[in-house]
Amino acid sequence: MKNLVRDLWVANETSTTRKITTEQFNEFKKHFTLNALRGLKYGQAFCNYFDITDYILMSSDKFSTSEDHINKIYLRKKFKAKRSFINEI
Repeated sequence: MKNLVRDLWVANETSTTRKITTEQFNEFKKHFTLNALRGLKYGQAFCNYFDITDYILMSSDKFSTSEDHINKIYLRKKFKAKRSFINEI
């Protein structure tokens, strides 16, 4: 079992990761209601919606685990630009 988890993790990390915007993610969440009624898990629905192969999401049964994984791996973060010291002089 340890090797299986490690292999899945390595497969996920070595694949090209697609970044999505907050707007795209919010749109997915609106569509998820229908998928939930069909019996799809949150992670599985996310993978189907964005055409992503992610074994961790596909096998995750918990909403919170899937949500955390999506936020960590796929969601494009917006950072505020910090003023540089040079601009302050």
